[in-house]
Order: sequence, then structure tokens, then C-alpha cells
Amino acid sequence: MTRRYFMGKTAVMAGAIQVVSSPIFSAAAGRSAGPATGYRLLNKDEAAFTEALVNVLCPADHLTPNGRECGLARFVDRQLASDEGGKEVHFSTLPFTRERFFKAGIAAANVACQDRFAVRFHQLNARDASRFLQDIAGGRVSNPVFPLTAWLNQFVDPLLIQGSFTGPIYEGFNYRVFWKLTGHTIAA
Repeated sequence: MTRRYFMGKTAVMAGAIQVVSSPIFSAAAGRSAGPATGYRLLNKDEAAFTEALVNVLCPADHLTPNGRECGLARFVDRQLASDEGGKEVHFSTLPFTRERFFKAGIAAANVACQDRFAVRFHQLNARDASRFLQDIAGGRVSNPVFPLTAWLNQFVDPLLIQGSFTGPIYEGFNYRVFWKLTGHTIAA
């Protein structure tokens, strides 16, 4: 999975299922651990997952640092902690807040990852993590109670694309690092 694949990918809905009564959803929603250092909302495990996720989807290359260093994990955290996080996301006929849906997706992905690799997602090597995300995106990782494919394709990807082209978080990297990747020039 390359950065170009991630940025150019279009979201495709793969059948959504009801999640409210799911043990995975309840576990993710019920965690009360405080936020990890440097984060407003994500606890230590959720932050580790998110950092691994953005690093797999946006690995460092000769043009840019990795996704965590570019600020994508912090962007996700701040979006979910803001009023945006309270907005509803609809899958099937059920509404969820963006925060709860994101956290439930982390929990479901970690369960699937543990079933397949016997470790949590953030503990995978880069090759296995990339393959695992490709399998989720392609509908090859199923979860009977949570729509992982829809979560990644229709929720996480658009959120990261938004973060890639949002200005203020990139000021530390000479302004809008992903805009530069596309050849767009920006006056500082």
C-alpha cells in the first residue's frame, strides 16, 4: 500500500452491519483511560494504533516524513476531540458519533489482528500491517459485528485525506507537506 494508492483511492461501501449491541463497540466506547501524552482524546492504546495506521498509509519517503511525524495522528485526535467528533456517522440505520465509531473500529481491527497474527495492530511489522490494511480495504477481513471495510474506506481514509491537505498542522514542516507532494506551490 503506497501513499499514492491511499491518496488516490475512492471509498466503496461494503455492507454495513449493526454495531450498537456489539461487545467490541461497547468495549471501545466504555474505556475510560485518560488521553495519551500529547493527545486530547485517544488513550495510549488508541494512539499507538492510530500512529501505526498513519505510518503504514503514509510511510516516510524522500519527499515527506512518515504520517505520525506529518501530524496525521494528532489531526485525527483533534478532529475527534472537537465538535466534529460529536457529529453523527450513519452506518446501516444506526447513528454513531465519529469518536465512538473510530474507537470501535480500532477495537474491531485489533481483535481481527490478534486472531490473525496473535498481536495487536501497532505491534505488526510494516509489511504485515500494510497487508492487513489491504485485506480490510478489500473486504477480506471480516468481523461479524463491525463494518471494518466501511470504517477504513469511508471513514478513516477521508479523515486522513482531509488531514493531509489541512494547513495549520504542517507549519512545522515548512507548510503543507502533502500539498508540496502534488507539486502545488504555497507562498509562506
